[in-house]
Amino acid sequence: MLDSYYAVDKKAYYDTLKTVQQGSYEKAKEADLTPWLEYFTEGFLSSVEILMLELNVLSNIHGDTVPKEAI
Repeated sequence: MLDSYYAVDKKAYYDTLKTVQQGSYEKAKEADLTPWLEYFTEGFLSSVEILMLELNVLSNIHGDTVPKEAI
């Protein structure tokens, strides 16, 4: 699911990655990873939200429910 998030906007993915890499391995070792971590976290949270919605739909089909606080 996480791959789907990144595939939607590949330019944002690569732009964020380039920001952190700064053009070389040596520079990347010293880079501020904050932009990449924020982007990754947004993707992760978005994927979890979608998964929870899908689980809720499936559980409603079978008569179970996912607690709202879990969403």
